[in-house]
Amino acid sequence: MKRKITKIQMTEYIKLLDTRCIDWTNEQIDRAMNNGFAELCTVVQPFVSIVEVDLQNYYDLGESKFDINLTGDSLSIYDLYLSKAADSFNVWKHDEEKCRDEDVIWKDAINSDVVHVDLTKDIMKRTFEDAIVKYFYVPTADFIEIYMSNDVYIALESAIAASTYDILHDVEKAGQQRSAFTRKGGAVLEVYPQDYLDPGKTSMFPPGT
Repeated sequence: MKRKITKIQMTEYIKLLDTRCIDWTNEQIDRAMNNGFAELCTVVQPFVSIVEVDLQNYYDLGESKFDINLTGDSLSIYDLYLSKAADSFNVWKHDEEKCRDEDVIWKDAINSDVVHVDLTKDIMKRTFEDAIVKYFYVPTADFIEIYMSNDVYIALESAIAASTYDILHDVEKAGQQRSAFTRKGGAVLEVYPQDYLDPGKTSMFPPGT
């Protein structure tokens, strides 16, 4: 079960870390959170998001080629496909047919937050219902609430503490907290989302691992 974390909670956590933080401005609080999230994501990438694009409007308008722009600070895409209800039940998982043909839907070679779609390239000439993009991202301080597992939250506390002490120029405490979140981040049990190795998707791991 995921744990709900609010920005109010994280703000109070920062202010209680050190008496020097009690009178911090919103900008200082946001900076500590942003840096904490960013540092944690250098050790583990527990934050995932999904974009679902309804393709009906594109078919209605006769637009077969278009781009999907991801929102937020995206790190990397771990799955993308076009989907439609399966014509042959019990053949496809959850009775959903998925097209991962890289001629039809693919990542931009340079921009990690852009996906290209070309519906004309499907050799079976199917009509799809949705375009799905799943990706890792770095949360920012503009959140109201966010959900994460308890082990991720424990690591996040130390990451935000490290960034807080960095801002306070307390090198010793920042170093202690950085070591703590590196250790705790490495101990996170569910490193990848459950659908990371979805059947039918090419392996995300290098050969031999």
